[in-house]
Amino acid sequence: MSLTNPGAAQFDGKRVAVVGLGKSGQASLQALTALTGAIVSAWDADISSLAGVAALPLDTAGSHQDPSHLADKVLTWQPDIIVPAPAIAEISPLFSTGVQLCSEIELAWQLRAVDEGAGTPRGCV
Repeated sequence: MSLTNPGAAQFDGKRVAVVGLGKSGQASLQALTALTGAIVSAWDADISSLAGVAALPLDTAGSHQDPSHLADKVLTWQPDIIVPAPAIAEISPLFSTGVQLCSEIELAWQLRAVDEGAGTPRGCV
């Protein structure tokens, strides 16, 4: 049996911003950097959260305690896709920019390993 990640190629070359570095945000970063050719950035309100992802091959990482300023920093990076943590309020500017959003659950679905290269349904990309 051969396991593949057919959904991973959809992220190749895309600029993906992971916002919120709790357990699932860190797992999202690890999956994106290990399985895809995405250009990945990490963002969190708590600067100490960035220490947990320092070893990953990220394009950039940033922090700001004010949600509006954090959103500005993320958007200045010009992502193609934003993976917001569930704690990011839907009133955040990240939700009203037209940038494609992909939940952590959708990301996990896209990057799941499948047997014999079976297709992955289109989702966030």
